[in-house]
Amino acid sequence: MKTSYKTADGNDPPLEAVENLVGICEFWLEELRETYNRLYVKGPKEQGIIINHGFRSVQVSEKMAKAGLKPSKTSNHLQGCVVDIGCKDKLQADRYMQILCQDKEGKTCVFPSFYC
Repeated sequence: MKTSYKTADGNDPPLEAVENLVGICEFWLEELRETYNRLYVKGPKEQGIIINHGFRSVQVSEKMAKAGLKPSKTSNHLQGCVVDIGCKDKLQADRYMQILCQDKEGKTCVFPSFYC
């Protein structure tokens, strides 16, 4: 797991966090990538999803706090239950939001948080 904060624990997620991250990938991110590419990417080149943050260990959170950031002590990042998706611009963020906020029948079902 790559992080800009180097820690003794290596920011290695425990098995439970790995399972949570796998679930996010399989349930949300694969669907997002496939749908986005089908709707908005023209030609044979597919666009991947950029993940800025996934799992974050307690040691990484502590280093962030020392650097003046304010990570939550109860952040879902600590359990691998959330990922931060990178967006190249507001249009891409809006498109991601539209895809993630609709179920298979096109009804609004969830409201993920986006920060761009």
